[in-house]
Amino acid sequence: MSSETQTAVAPETKPASPPAKPKHFARIDRKLCKVCGICVKFCPVANLTLRTDHVVIHDKCIGCRQCERYCPDMAISVHAKEPSATASGQ
Repeated sequence: MSSETQTAVAPETKPASPPAKPKHFARIDRKLCKVCGICVKFCPVANLTLRTDHVVIHDKCIGCRQCERYCPDMAISVHAKEPSATASGQ
């Protein structure tokens, strides 16, 4: 009677890659913004933070335009970032 042991082999894992840089950015027209916070509530990636007198925009925009769609004052807009010359290898 032979007893063979089986050894579990872990699958090859790749090192985690750094998160991709956002390809979009949000811009707020402070003359139109009433700081209601609706854009903050609808942002799925928490790119916006509500302060007492303004909305802070972080660098996590994914371009879903939820903030833009639900802003009752049309004070926020989402734009595509231009690729930089260094990113394209030039």
